[in-house]
Order: sequence, then structure tokens, then C-alpha cells
Amino acid sequence: MTNELSTPPLVSSTSSSATPPVPSTFSSTPFEPDNSTSAPNTTLPPPRPPGSCSSSPCPFDSTCEELSVSFRCLCLPGSFYSIAENVCVPAKVFPGELRLTSNITFQEEMTNTSSQIFLETSKRISELLRRVLGGLPGYIRSNVRELRQGSVIASVDNVFDRTSNVTQATTSDTIMQAVQDCNNNSSIGCNLLSGAQFNDTNLCNQDPGPCDAMTANCNFGEGISACTCKPGFFSTSYSNKSCAVCPSGQRAEEGKCVACPFGYAGFNCNDSSLLAVVVIACVLGGLLLILLLAFMIYCCCRTQEKPNYTSPYPTEDNRSSWSNKDIIPIPRAHLQWDPSQIEMTENRRRSHGNGMMGSYDVSKGDLRTFKDKNPSRYSYLMEGHANPYFLGEDERKGK
Repeated sequence: MTNELSTPPLVSSTSSSATPPVPSTFSSTPFEPDNSTSAPNTTLPPPRPPGSCSSSPCPFDSTCEELSVSFRCLCLPGSFYSIAENVCVPAKVFPGELRLTSNITFQEEMTNTSSQIFLETSKRISELLRRVLGGLPGYIRSNVRELRQGSVIASVDNVFDRTSNVTQATTSDTIMQAVQDCNNNSSIGCNLLSGAQFNDTNLCNQDPGPCDAMTANCNFGEGISACTCKPGFFSTSYSNKSCAVCPSGQRAEEGKCVACPFGYAGFNCNDSSLLAVVVIACVLGGLLLILLLAFMIYCCCRTQEKPNYTSPYPTEDNRSSWSNKDIIPIPRAHLQWDPSQIEMTENRRRSHGNGMMGSYDVSKGDLRTFKDKNPSRYSYLMEGHANPYFLGEDERKGK
């Protein structure tokens, strides 16, 4: 880590008060000679071999950055590195951008924080701000984080003690008052600050910021940043810069992890696929049960129904076989006619029948001729056996 410059501030320190006064005699005492071609009269630490950060010389909550001849420990925004204690100490930090236009020329190597020119330029700017802000109560240091073109824009952090009553407005007014004094008095020590501009910035907008952007929200006010957990995360006693997340299947409620309700799982209980599966299974199961009940009812109703047959004949005709009701008998031819053969049937119609009822008692001999005076009533049913043109032996002889 680079050593602080030992040049005392030109503005004397004052005691802490409710509203720190803005130094009004900044231009009364001239700066030490300063120009853009010579480096400040400082003593740099002994050169370190490349790869000094490989030994992890910085504390846990900081990062190590290699420089051309040394290294430096970068703490998170909102704290500063204490060389004596080798820790990051919380502090009030008032960030801003200082635009320098006089007696300085931007070079591309200034963007490289490991270059020698960045180290020299940042030292000059830090010394300049220390002379301007050193009279405010609780002032510790001013760190240059980066340099970029336009003419030369320096992103700086003005660090004060945590108990200091200095505000962002006090810091800005003090710097702008010094710029105005340099513009009115062309002192040899004002050649770098003449025509400069200073704008306040938000500590939360730095990258990296004072809070973990994934788990916490950053709030900045009066030099102090505060981190609040995002929904679904909870704070722990191990860090005030980041928040913890509950394991899968749980979610954060009132700073504690609780189990997800039924049907939900995953990170912060955002996975509802299990609930969807349960709902679909219930619906399909209900439909299957309804179909099964409907099939059982259909089978029961079908077995109880009587067979329904259709017939062109009346119902009573199906009960009696060979019924001759409403059937007109076919007249048969006989060799001898007898009026007694004409009889009245039940439906008052005359038919050529013999009125006999009974079963088939026709003998085979009688079916061959018409000798019988009263042939069987059902002889006409035996078609193919009776021939009306058949003549017996005696009849042929008589002719």
C-alpha cells in the first residue's frame, strides 16, 4: 500500500461543530510549487516484485490490486483500508468526480491503475484534496479510484471518520470554494485546481458497490450506505453487505426460512409444477371414476331388460303352431263331388274342407290316390305326393 504524503495541510484543523465551517482563507496561503511536468515530492515505498498479491496481503473483505512498484488493498465502498491495523474500517465516504482542465494532459496509460503515470497523477490529486479538505473535522484521506478522459476526470472518494458531522454539501462547498479562490488568485499552487469542476456522485452507483447487488438493495445518505435484503433473502449476523438465501424447498419469512406450502418447491417456493401435477391427477382420476360408474350402471340396466322381438303375426299366432285362423283354404279337386263337403267355417265363410282337426294321421297309401271319399284335411300340405291327374289301373280300363 502506498504511504500517505507527509506534507501538512495549509488550512489548520478546527474543532468539531454542528455545521463545519467552509475554509474562507484557502487562497491566503499559497500552495507549494506544483506543475504538470514534475511529480510531487513524496517518498514511495520500496519496489515490490510482480505478483505481490499472490501472498494475500490484504484483509478478508478487500481486494488486492497490483501497482507498478507496489500494491494496494481496495476495501468495499463505505470503508477504508487501515495500514496500521490491516483491516477495512467503516467510514463516511463522500464520492465525487473532479474534472481538471489546467496544467494536466490526459494520457491513455492513465486508465491503467497499475501504470506508473496513474500512480503519480493520483498522488498529486490526493495531495491536492488533502490540502483542501484537511481542515474539516474527521478528515482521513482522499482516494483516487480511476482516471478517464475529458480533460482528466478523477473519480475520488473523500473519507471521513464515522463520527464526523461533515455532510456531502459541506464537502462539495469546500472544494468549490477552493476552486473559486484559485480562479481569483493565480497563485503558483493553484495551477492544477484552477478551472476545475466537482460533482457529487452516489456511492451505490460504484462498481463494485457497497452492497451485494444480487441479494441486497443499497441506500446511500450523508456518507453512509445501508444494505437491505431483497424479497426472498434474509440478513445474517455474518455480513451486513449481503443477504443469505433459503435452501430449495424453503422461503424467507420475517427473517427466517420456513418450508414451502404444499405443491410448491424450488428457490423461494417459485416452482409450482408439483401442484399442477396434483391438480391434473385429481381431475383425471375423477373422470375415470365417473366413466367406471357409468359403465357399471349401463351393464346393470342392460341385464334387466326383456328381449324385444318383432313379428308380422299377432301375438296369439306365435303361441299356437299350424293355426289356420284367417287363412283361406285352397280348394282341392276331387273326382266325385259331394255337397256335404262345403261347410261353414268360424269366420262364416265357406271353404272346401272336411272340417277335420288333428295331427298328421294320413297314411302313405291314401296319399297316392283320390279313392278316399273324405281325404285328409291336411293332405294338401304333403305336396309332391298327391297327383290330381293320376289314374288308377281300373279307371284306365273303364275308359
